[in-house]
Amino acid sequence: MTNQVEIPEAKIKEIEAYLKENKKAASTEELVTRFFQLEPSHSLFDLYCLCLNYVLEKKYKKEFLFVSSLGWGKWHLKSILNSWLEGLPVSVPPAVVPSLTIAKRPQLSSCSSFPFKTYLTWREIASGAIKIPRSLHKELGTSREFTLTDPEEGKSYTVYFYPQPGLFLGLLPYFQEYSIPQGTSLTLEKKGPELFHFWIKKGKKRITAIKLSYDPSTDRFLDQGEEGSTLATPNKILYLERSTLNRLFSFYSQREELDLHGLLVLVFKNFGEGQNAFSLHYLRAYHLVDMLKPTSPEEVELVLLNSPEFSSSEKGKGIFIYREPIAPAAEIIIMPPVVAPAHELGIAPAEEVPTRPLSGEISLEPEARAQEILTETIPLPEPTPRIEVPPAPPVKEKPAKKQKLRPEAEKLPRARRSERKVIEERIELEESEQEALLAIKAKEEAAAEEAAVAAAHHETHAEEVKPSAPSEKPSFSLFAEKLKSALQKKEKETEKK
Repeated sequence: MTNQVEIPEAKIKEIEAYLKENKKAASTEELVTRFFQLEPSHSLFDLYCLCLNYVLEKKYKKEFLFVSSLGWGKWHLKSILNSWLEGLPVSVPPAVVPSLTIAKRPQLSSCSSFPFKTYLTWREIASGAIKIPRSLHKELGTSREFTLTDPEEGKSYTVYFYPQPGLFLGLLPYFQEYSIPQGTSLTLEKKGPELFHFWIKKGKKRITAIKLSYDPSTDRFLDQGEEGSTLATPNKILYLERSTLNRLFSFYSQREELDLHGLLVLVFKNFGEGQNAFSLHYLRAYHLVDMLKPTSPEEVELVLLNSPEFSSSEKGKGIFIYREPIAPAAEIIIMPPVVAPAHELGIAPAEEVPTRPLSGEISLEPEARAQEILTETIPLPEPTPRIEVPPAPPVKEKPAKKQKLRPEAEKLPRARRSERKVIEERIELEESEQEALLAIKAKEEAAAEEAAVAAAHHETHAEEVKPSAPSEKPSFSLFAEKLKSALQKKEKETEKK
């Protein structure tokens, strides 16, 4: 008796042909009995099972896949398992997750153990699949074949687990028989190493649900107006109405160049609630994006949590808000104005500028013009030279005395103080030529009459000039009023003398 038996290659070819024909997994015990004519009671039966497993795993691992760990195990052909994915909506390359700085990890979509509850998408229903979170893959072990039983109906379905896309595949007959609509909740409960119970949420009354067809050549869902009657009750928030679906189909042409972040922005802006900020539940966003490109709830939540444009809402759990990113303000550089030379602008040099102003303009020689107008319009007893007021010598500061308030009538200026005011106002007049000119022009008639009266008392006076009437009545400044009051007072004192 030996510890090893030889497994001929011809037998391996026969086993491969048998699995292709039946398209079902076969246990090691079944293969040994069928192809080596050994019953389980035979003394070499276990040795043949051991050697067959070793050969299939080591020498033919590209063709065969170990799908179950019960007993001596079960085997299936990889080519058959891969063929079942071809043409299905879940087999399309998923949306690319952009490179992000991961500061937050998904919490809402994560699940560490069974039972597991999910809401079926159109891709899952059209494929007969159930997406399994990556956090639950370790709960499935090394097995690939599982049995899902509906305890209410008493029916069981064989499904296969595909680790790469992360899904169970094999429930298409169940979904078609019961017209399961998108958004229906399905719960998986683990009952054994390879046994699960599952159930869906049902109502007491049948409802009409939308049915979609799928074109694998273009990866597009089509609404041909079909409907089905079902007891399954989809989630109202996640269920996509026909109007929403038709609008979503119009974005198929824009999906190719978008990653998952771009698809989420597209969905939030077009299907979210709001105007400036768009809010949407992350699972509804997942169902919408999954119609354009395959994705998962974990990836959607990951992008939403780590993108600055999205933020969690305090109004409800799972609701996110999208706000348009604010573009950085453009840098404004203020340049000083460039003044061209005078000869380029056609301006005469300063000494050649005419002293007479143009019509509607102010003279460029304020001091000379102001003095000329004063001599023409203001009669004085004798020409008074400009008096330079020397600065007052420094005086020691004394504490301020509290002055008694007097009525306004008692505050009359004295004669000496009035003369000083006239001189100060003249200086102010030279500095504010425009106000002085406007005030004098407005009172030219009154000034002419005053000049005639003053001519009777003085031998020399300025030649009277009859001014033209102003086109409009200008406004007077406080300075002009003070000047007028001072001049009138001076004239009265002169008349008394």
